[in-house]
Amino acid sequence: LNDIMNMTVFQNREKNLEIIFDCDPNIPRLLFGDEAQLRRVINNLIGNAIKFTSEGGVRVYVGFRRESYGVNLIVRVKDTGIGMSDAKQERVFQSFYQADSNRNRNTEGMGLGLTISSELVKKMGGFMYVTSEPGKGSEFSFSIPQKIMDERPCAEIRNPSKVKAIWYYNAQDVNISVRDDYIKNINHLSEKLKILILRTASLAELKRRLRQNKFSHLIVGMDEFNEDPLFFDELAETMPVILVANRNQVLPEKSHMHILYMPFNAMTLAEMFNGGDILYQPRKYEELEKFIAPDAKIMVVDDNLMNLKVVEGLLRKYRIRITAASSGEDALKIIESQDFDFVFMDHMMPGMDGIECLHEIRRKNGSYYQRVPIIALTANAIAGSREMFLAEGFNDFVAKPIDNAILDEVLRKYIPKEKQLKAEETKVKTEVPEIKKDDDFFSRLVGIDKKAGLTYCGGSIEDYIEMANVYLDSGEKYFEDLIQFHDKKDWKNYSILTHAIKSTSKTIGAMKLSEIAYKEEIASKEGDEITIEQYHQSLLKEYKRVLEMLRNHPQIVKDHQQESAIPQKELDDQAWSNFLSQLKEKIETFESNSVKEVLKAYESSTYKGESLKEWIKQVSTKVDEFDF
Repeated sequence: LNDIMNMTVFQNREKNLEIIFDCDPNIPRLLFGDEAQLRRVINNLIGNAIKFTSEGGVRVYVGFRRESYGVNLIVRVKDTGIGMSDAKQERVFQSFYQADSNRNRNTEGMGLGLTISSELVKKMGGFMYVTSEPGKGSEFSFSIPQKIMDERPCAEIRNPSKVKAIWYYNAQDVNISVRDDYIKNINHLSEKLKILILRTASLAELKRRLRQNKFSHLIVGMDEFNEDPLFFDELAETMPVILVANRNQVLPEKSHMHILYMPFNAMTLAEMFNGGDILYQPRKYEELEKFIAPDAKIMVVDDNLMNLKVVEGLLRKYRIRITAASSGEDALKIIESQDFDFVFMDHMMPGMDGIECLHEIRRKNGSYYQRVPIIALTANAIAGSREMFLAEGFNDFVAKPIDNAILDEVLRKYIPKEKQLKAEETKVKTEVPEIKKDDDFFSRLVGIDKKAGLTYCGGSIEDYIEMANVYLDSGEKYFEDLIQFHDKKDWKNYSILTHAIKSTSKTIGAMKLSEIAYKEEIASKEGDEITIEQYHQSLLKEYKRVLEMLRNHPQIVKDHQQESAIPQKELDDQAWSNFLSQLKEKIETFESNSVKEVLKAYESSTYKGESLKEWIKQVSTKVDEFDF
């Protein structure tokens, strides 16, 4: 089965389907039969299922039924593919019947080799059958008699009473059939291994149960982990936390987590619960050579200036050339004049969102627009997000705030190998560097998570101060808009705004504010006015507190003062007229970046003795909000 699972990973590399191996751990350890032919039949059924399935997944069940002569070994391979009609099911095992000819290979899924597989099963004393429905998938099953050579179960837990695991799995966006199969697999593992595995379907429920009870292990999926990486990383310091992830996943150097690679089966899980580390020992980041890519070009599309600054800061050490676009419309214009190695695309943006922008890029003429990798960025890292983005046509998915280790993995995957140059240092360091006097700096920021703030802002106080200033620049406008959208019951814009506040607040470590904003975002999306009213005042109160606290921090204020100390140039009437003419010309082109370049050139100027800085900031904000 381990060999078959490895083959499945290879077969599934392009489709990224969910593959579930639900294997009964009580199958007798040693059976007398034809291992080579058995492997051939199972591989053929799995390959056939993957071939005719474009979304969803494949479930492989391996079980047994006791008989007087030993056992009947039972194998079922179920997919969520294109299925087939009753007429085709009747003919599927007929000799030399080719059911996947060019004429119907995209409408009914049978595949070659089924006749041979059926004959092999018959020669082993068994039989094969199929159930299927067009558009809903197929299930191929077979049963063969086997003598028992060793009665002991193939997988056992040494101390089952000591295993009390909690499994966080919340696949609300996953294919319903796949989700049910996954839950069924978890229940089977709990029952057959005689251990307690409690499944929880939300992060809030998980945290509540962890407070109420003591568990021996926590198992969490990749999407679920991305909902709150810091929480799981910190929890891993006090209990075993196992991340269920793809085989190319790596962990940061300082992580205490373990990896259970997909697909897995009962034997793999038993090895893990018994304390083995061979099957799930993660690669560490110190094993990876640090690299730079000065010839690589990336476009980052995000309507939030703070998010753009964060990404630029994280990419700085790679020396990558970055082009920023503040909207989907900007991105469409920029990509027509430049070639990029890949694109980071924010999901939720006013006007044209990330999914719409992706589709517009793919519709453009030319092979470049079809092949350029586009990676979704989102603060809504709920379970099932990856599947949703891949189904829309994105090449990959990264949760915000961006984790350094995940970013490094994405860059290695999508930047061409010839552009990745070995850096002077040979080790990648992902931990937050020690900063002198950082305790004193953060002691003035009550309620701010220091570790989260430093991690998400780039690792240094200087980076944090830069992000705090960007946060303050947008904060006053956001605060006023919150009140305005709420009073007008404009829940669409209220949702977009609370989404931005959730993301940017988490970036600076304002976790309480981020959580309240998240509640309001979900409530406004659903039009739940009762919940909106319940938390609106709390949101305003906490937002105001955070903004005032940042504004009153002496080091952040000092940064503002240094910025305002730039020499200012007084404009005469002619210069003022020239400025307005340039601005008008650029505005009429609808090129927001060009407008901002003009504004930036004059931000240190005065006219009739008054600074233009605040006025230009307001105009710049309007430019950001512009909807074509």
